[in-house]
Amino acid sequence: MNHTFIEPVAPSSLLLYELLKHRIELSPKEKNRYERLMKGYISERTFGKILDEKQLTNVLPLFGLLFEVGETECQIDSVLLTNDMIFLIEIKNMSGDYYVQNDKIYSLQTKNEIRDPFAQLERATFLCKSLLKSMGVEIEVRSYVVFPNDEFMLYEAPLHLPMVMPTQVKRFLRKINANAGRLDERHEKLAQQLVSLHKEKSFYERVPSYELDALRRGVFCWKCGGEFVKSNRFSFCCENCRAQFHMKDVLLHVIAEFHFLFPEEKITVKSMFDWCGESFSKNFIRRILNDHLRKKPNGRHTHYSFHDPKEHIKILYRHCFNE
Repeated sequence: MNHTFIEPVAPSSLLLYELLKHRIELSPKEKNRYERLMKGYISERTFGKILDEKQLTNVLPLFGLLFEVGETECQIDSVLLTNDMIFLIEIKNMSGDYYVQNDKIYSLQTKNEIRDPFAQLERATFLCKSLLKSMGVEIEVRSYVVFPNDEFMLYEAPLHLPMVMPTQVKRFLRKINANAGRLDERHEKLAQQLVSLHKEKSFYERVPSYELDALRRGVFCWKCGGEFVKSNRFSFCCENCRAQFHMKDVLLHVIAEFHFLFPEEKITVKSMFDWCGESFSKNFIRRILNDHLRKKPNGRHTHYSFHDPKEHIKILYRHCFNE
């Protein structure tokens, strides 16, 4: 089974925003979209860390699944698969004070209603049950909204709402694990089936449009977005957060970034010299390309490609999200 689904992984659309935000001016709508994607990813990572801490031997977690059921999409933050039950988890990593009124959640500070997580969960549960039925799988499905952030407080919460508060999360997971039997090959097969039905992109996914000529040139810190400046013969330093990285790692990041944003463009010494804002000499770029990528000689049109088609993705996820 694809390992990326058993632990939280940032969606590719979030990576796109992460790379573009240093090179173009995002619109207010695009900034909101980026922030929502980042909050969702942080929520999944927070929950994933708690799962790791508990070492749940009888629970198989899956993250970030997107299904198409009929002509409707169903997105699930996390699925906890046990021997006789599936738990659908909607993760809300909110902080601050809120209250419940008529089964709706409102901010205590602004009095504004937040998007109803219980309606989202109810819809996802219905669609997931329909999907399992079409697969010929008979298994009980339970659903919960989980609030893992210790700085979240919800007042006047009624007992009938399927929610798990920050102080309950670890106990909730221990109870699931204690009540579940051992997993076997049937559950591994079901997990593989669910992963195989995952859609890479949503019908409704909105990402910024961009063109190569309109993007800002240069090298930017993947920790904070500040501009890199050369600090000595071998490394670059971020002007903003003062993080320091070896020149080779910075250049490989820039190459990976270029290939992710423009997969049809050729990776050449000239294109990388331009893309990095002439921050590296052409000789250094040529040496790194020869050492780390596959050379495709063609005279003046010589270009390069990554040995592993996914290597540039691995570099970017490791740098941008510590994955």
